[in-house]
Amino acid sequence: MNALRYFLRGTTLLLAGLSFAFLLGASAVHAQALCTWAASDGAWEVAANWSCAHVPTPTDSVLIDNGTVVTLASGTLDGTADVTVTDVISWTGGTLAGTGALVIPPGLTLTLQVGTTLDRTLRNSGTVYLREQGSYFGDGVLANQDGALFHATPTGVIFAGRYFYPDITNAAGGTVRASSLPNGINFFGDLLNDGNIEVDNQAGFYMQPGTTLTNNGQIGIRTTPAFGVSMVVAGGENNGTILVEEQTALSFSGGAHTLRAGSSLTGEGTLNVYQPSTLTVEAGATAAIATVYISNSAPVALAAGSLLRADSSFTNHYGIVLGEGTLDVTTANAVVNHGTFAPGNSPGLLAVEGAFGMTSNAYLDVELGGLVAVEEHDVLAVAGAATLGGTLRLLLVDGFAPAVDDAFEFLTATDVVGTFAVMQAPAGYAFDLRYEQTSVTATVTAIPVANEPGTALPEAFALHLAYPNPFNPHAVIPYELPQGGHVRLAVYDLLGREVAVLVDAELPAGRHEAVFEAHGLASGIYLVRMAASDFVQTRRVTLLR
Repeated sequence: MNALRYFLRGTTLLLAGLSFAFLLGASAVHAQALCTWAASDGAWEVAANWSCAHVPTPTDSVLIDNGTVVTLASGTLDGTADVTVTDVISWTGGTLAGTGALVIPPGLTLTLQVGTTLDRTLRNSGTVYLREQGSYFGDGVLANQDGALFHATPTGVIFAGRYFYPDITNAAGGTVRASSLPNGINFFGDLLNDGNIEVDNQAGFYMQPGTTLTNNGQIGIRTTPAFGVSMVVAGGENNGTILVEEQTALSFSGGAHTLRAGSSLTGEGTLNVYQPSTLTVEAGATAAIATVYISNSAPVALAAGSLLRADSSFTNHYGIVLGEGTLDVTTANAVVNHGTFAPGNSPGLLAVEGAFGMTSNAYLDVELGGLVAVEEHDVLAVAGAATLGGTLRLLLVDGFAPAVDDAFEFLTATDVVGTFAVMQAPAGYAFDLRYEQTSVTATVTAIPVANEPGTALPEAFALHLAYPNPFNPHAVIPYELPQGGHVRLAVYDLLGREVAVLVDAELPAGRHEAVFEAHGLASGIYLVRMAASDFVQTRRVTLLR
């Protein structure tokens, strides 16, 4: 069967809503014919309006000349043939179906009216407008060609949403634009961009959760000074460039998005990362933007060789920053960290250019897999002042079991200010934290003591005598736990001042040891006090220099 062809020349074609369908493969009633529109205005399905004296079939070619208005009732256009428009066309409701394409040549315009269903390919080399509020359905594809424009912009009520369900492919040289839509256009299909995406003048451009945006071209999020503009992206990747201008925002929300090597995300606007989205910045990618906001457990992963720069402000609002790249906040006026920093990639080094700070709600997660810094245990390297607070969590990885006196320098800075409020150590381990002017080091002071097979657990809490005693510079302090629970082992001078905390952690039942390192302490008698459950006991140790 020959393909059906339409040539709509100088004509307005209105498709409005009764019972027309071309189904390729339907039995032909007439031989192949050229059906020329013979009326002035009228309905497609009336045979008298056609020179061939019948309504065109799938074997016919159709020619509609200038100056007429044709109403195609029901708007179901099916088959494998292409439909080529040679003048302005307005599709009002109905369905564009089939495996052929609706072709909009250069210089011509198609306006899709609300309620349209696009189940075939719309190959656009001209202009396609989305002007009315409401939904545009379908499982087809809007394929923008070089020089084409797909433009969502209103003619009537602007404070109403547009909902577009088909997929979009935008070729190099093509443009997808949203403008003057405060309530936005919502996309429920995927978008592949090799050309330009423009979001401007009080518009919202929202990719719904479950969709993907693959950008190999350029995205510009722009605004006039009076209006804010926003673009929300779910999953996908950026291989091109994204520009986020002042008073605009790009938000990742609802999927996993990756900034690939060689790509860039820049501008004077705001980058938001919201849960359950994840943002990965690969090696060789650059994200340099005025304001960065990470929210509610959303992770931002910085691969080795990547850069995330916040020029004005950086806020980690209970999000997670992890990886081996660089966070640059050198010029930021405000740096707020309520969330988690997790340097390395089991393990590795995370670099911070500029000031680093932790509020009381913040966490620093450090993985320990060996004694070699960066290669075997995490390091946070701050090229600026590091103001500490919040919680330090030490985590063992790769089956590593450190020994007493093993030391890990896990934080470096030009100036270390303050201390961690809380330290969480692996079960059975205790660490001493040494705060220097430019670094913080964790040293193992107690490790789990395994019971021999068949050996019964201790029957009671006990704090044993230290050995050696007297000692210099360290003493081992054995203790026993008949049950697991929280244990605090601290050292005091004879005036009752606390000089060291050896253990402050949840420990399993068993026999344990702690090490008292007396660096910087004067000779004399010290009191070791153990508190566990309702048990409290004190022992004396003597330091001789």
